[in-house]
Amino acid sequence: MKSLPALISEANDVARFLMESDGEITPEVEALIDKSGIELSQKMDSYFFVIQELQSRATAAQERADEWAKAAKACSSAVQNLKTRVMLAMQSLDVPEMSGSEVTFRRQANPPATIIENQALIPDEFINIEVPPPVKKIDKKAIADAIKRGREVPGARLDRGERLVTKVAASNKLGDRK
Repeated sequence: MKSLPALISEANDVARFLMESDGEITPEVEALIDKSGIELSQKMDSYFFVIQELQSRATAAQERADEWAKAAKACSSAVQNLKTRVMLAMQSLDVPEMSGSEVTFRRQANPPATIIENQALIPDEFINIEVPPPVKKIDKKAIADAIKRGREVPGARLDRGERLVTKVAASNKLGDRK
């Protein structure tokens, strides 16, 4: 009978090969399990040990993934909050742009977005029926084009928000700080 460290080493090899083969039990993995002539009951014990090892690794990987997802969400939220603060400062000062030594923030109007205020008032010519199943779908692009041409479309209007555009200065490279 093999020592515990030898069994653990073999189980780790099997787990590694299984992970590399995306969980497929290849002939190489099967041979690794069979290489010492393990009898059926011992083979089941080996399979169980590998299953436990992989479940443990999957749990640990999921915990790390959850931590990274939480960190990514926090970073994205912080970026949005910082951009919002810059935009609010520029709006309250009523300036179109603000610059630092290496960056310029500029307010820029967004393209108009079609806002449906009351779907029931939208004329039929702006509604597409998709089959199957029949679904009323409002054609926002056609509405936007009609409003831009001066037509009043009941139940809809155009809205133009703003976004923050960041431009890094070309003359001052990050490594060339004074």
